[in-house]
Amino acid sequence: MKSDSSMSGQAIAKHVQTNDEKLRISFKKICEFCGRYNAMKKAISANSLDGLEFAELLRRFSIYLSKLVPHHDSDSITVLTSKAKPSMPRVPWVAFAKRGKFVATSISVGVCFGRAGNGAVVGLMQPSSSGLIAGLEPKIRTLDGGCVIDVNGNNPGTMYNDRFINPVEFLESNFDIDRLAGHLHESLELLRGLN
Repeated sequence: MKSDSSMSGQAIAKHVQTNDEKLRISFKKICEFCGRYNAMKKAISANSLDGLEFAELLRRFSIYLSKLVPHHDSDSITVLTSKAKPSMPRVPWVAFAKRGKFVATSISVGVCFGRAGNGAVVGLMQPSSSGLIAGLEPKIRTLDGGCVIDVNGNNPGTMYNDRFINPVEFLESNFDIDRLAGHLHESLELLRGLN
């Protein structure tokens, strides 16, 4: 058996976080932020320290998310994050959209974080601020009481609860990365099949 003194001279291996670990940690941090923000009456300015830190957290989450589905065809699909204008959104999101398209006016695959901080809703979704695109009927989550995670913002352009075609809720308390990867892949295939 080695003595403590001989072990102290050895290099201690540093744990390098995997992409899955980084994704899980950032998902949890975003949910925690949303829960705190939801309890506040005043909006968080995009230029405040909290606003800048949160924007960076969302940006990093988008990178880890895109690595989760590495074959998402980055030549035709781009990853977007919600923007703060002039304050942080109450329902932040990360989305995959066809290159040159926008979440407000086009079909996308969205990850919308719940206001209460309890998780996110993921799936193919209709444009957030324009009319519905024919042939793709969203599931009306608010009618059947199946809306555990509330992803409606404060104005019509940020109300996402009833915009998802194939919504799946991912609770912060039971976040399953394999299930997320599978649902993202399925949703991206649906997006690619649209003109």
